[in-house]
Amino acid sequence: MLGYLKGFTWGICILISFTGWGGLIKTALLPRRRIDFGMKAAWGMAFATISGGIMNLAGVVSKESITIFTGAGIALFALFSIIDYKGIISDVRIAAKALSKNKALIIIVFGVLLLAAVQYAGFVNFYNFNQHDDYHGYFVYPEKMIQTGTMGDDPFSERRLVSSLGGQVFLQAMELAKTGPSGFRMIDPGIAMLILAGLLFPWSRARGMKAGAAGLFLLFLFFFPEKNPSNITAHTTPVVLFLSILRTLEGSRGWDMKPFARGVLIAIQAAGLCSLKMNIIPPCVIFLGMFHAFEFSRSVNRKNVVFEAALTATLTAACLFPWMLSLKHSSGTLLFPLLGKGYHGSVYGLLEMPYQGISIGLWLKSMLIAATNAYIFIPVIVGFILFRDGRPIRGGREALFSLFVACVVSYPIVFFSVGGFAPMYYTLSFTFPTLLALMVHALSERSDSGGRTHASIAAIILAAFLVGCSWNQFFMRYQDYMRNVVSGIRNRPLISSERAAPYLSAQRSVPPGAVIFERLDIPFVLDFRRNPVYVVDWPGTVSPPPGIPSYKEGPEPLAKYLLSKKIKYIMYSYGNEAGYHEDYAKERSSLGYSWNTQTAMNTIGFQKNLSALGKTREKIFDDGSILVIDISRKAALLK
Repeated sequence: MLGYLKGFTWGICILISFTGWGGLIKTALLPRRRIDFGMKAAWGMAFATISGGIMNLAGVVSKESITIFTGAGIALFALFSIIDYKGIISDVRIAAKALSKNKALIIIVFGVLLLAAVQYAGFVNFYNFNQHDDYHGYFVYPEKMIQTGTMGDDPFSERRLVSSLGGQVFLQAMELAKTGPSGFRMIDPGIAMLILAGLLFPWSRARGMKAGAAGLFLLFLFFFPEKNPSNITAHTTPVVLFLSILRTLEGSRGWDMKPFARGVLIAIQAAGLCSLKMNIIPPCVIFLGMFHAFEFSRSVNRKNVVFEAALTATLTAACLFPWMLSLKHSSGTLLFPLLGKGYHGSVYGLLEMPYQGISIGLWLKSMLIAATNAYIFIPVIVGFILFRDGRPIRGGREALFSLFVACVVSYPIVFFSVGGFAPMYYTLSFTFPTLLALMVHALSERSDSGGRTHASIAAIILAAFLVGCSWNQFFMRYQDYMRNVVSGIRNRPLISSERAAPYLSAQRSVPPGAVIFERLDIPFVLDFRRNPVYVVDWPGTVSPPPGIPSYKEGPEPLAKYLLSKKIKYIMYSYGNEAGYHEDYAKERSSLGYSWNTQTAMNTIGFQKNLSALGKTREKIFDDGSILVIDISRKAALLK
């Protein structure tokens, strides 16, 4: 129980720290304005990802440095709270007065707080992770970062190259500073959902929604969040930052900010957003580009607009550069694929990109499925009604319209880039904030007669439709949250020490400091301080020049290639085929997507080659499940 309470408290400390760092940004750029908790927490989270890039490049990430960073944010929060204590007391009195006059509001507030508390508590410890994506790849990166100070090099890891620059990994390292791997979903979506609520409520109120209506909107948020994501990559954190950027663009005009201050503030959030995941970059660029184009078209001082846009772009790139340098050193490119494909197999002709090799029929089928996705057709319907007058910038809605356009344009871009496979998974990070933003605007609008507009009526109907479709999932999710809480209180580890012990024993058979080339089912349990470890998550997909030999060439060319890269030791958990069985490979291949078929065949063929090398090379460890071989030395029977 103490372990769970420690993790629960650490998550609250992280949230407070984000708010403190956001308060510092507010004090530096908006010294005379009061900014709500949600905005400051979002700014602080973006600042954390930027700081993480610098710390990662310097190799100083550790439990101690993260504790110091978090503690400094908490100290800043306390300082700014003391300075603003009169405003805080006033806010509490206003809230208490509103609650005392409205019993229905008390019920709504209680419901929101209950759902928020249960959901956050359910993500402090989580146990239903993706056996392939998370265990083979994503879990390793924060473990490496927290143990060695940096993500380091993973030139054979596909996810290291194509998934994220590293911002999300640093947030996960923050979790890992005081928890185990079961805490990898505490920030996203646990803490991120709390920040999201803190963004939406004051924004809804500022746009004229009554407190009860704004509270019901938060109930909708916690009732209908995304389904449990399939892995621990960024899902809810980008939703937070898209909305914080939107609110910054909308509110900064009233804040009377100078172009320099607004450019800096937008750049911090944009850099934090783009560092989280590669597929977020196109909608972010289109969003900000559209907004500045609107600003340029209506401004009487276009020089200021150009200056602000150039400053935003330059500072965003500068803030991302530490992450980009780390990726370049590891995987051969500053930014995949915009600035080069790096070590991707398509460079050597060994692998197609996901959008290649797909039949026209499959494209049409995938597009039809994507078009019926509620996360895209509902924003399109609400947006069409909201902007049907042809004057999207009327009433200061150019920021919202820019986000809407970014969503609509980016959807097919991302859809095409992933070859039409699982479009909802790759687009939810920008379609969901667009949906929420459009609903806030629609629900807060009134017609000239004081009644609801067509947009607000449509938003209510569609919200009811979404709730109706998600009713069963709602109960199933919250049952899962409660099971997670019970397991956490019982101190159930995600991976027991007994299960991890054989992997550590196998690692100890390799000399300290020697590079390990691994294909394991749970590689994140290794000691990354003892040995550099190269993750092979999608075999054959990514490798240094001239490219890893195809599995069809057999085991010997593979051994020769690895030795040319000064790699002697291979670890392979052959007992369970590293958690990737032929039946699973056949299942992925049956989906019809060329990239899925290629990677499945590569993986199975690669693992067969590892087993073959285990028969011809010297075994230095073999417990019947995990094999460690020295490929520089022939087996004794073959000498």
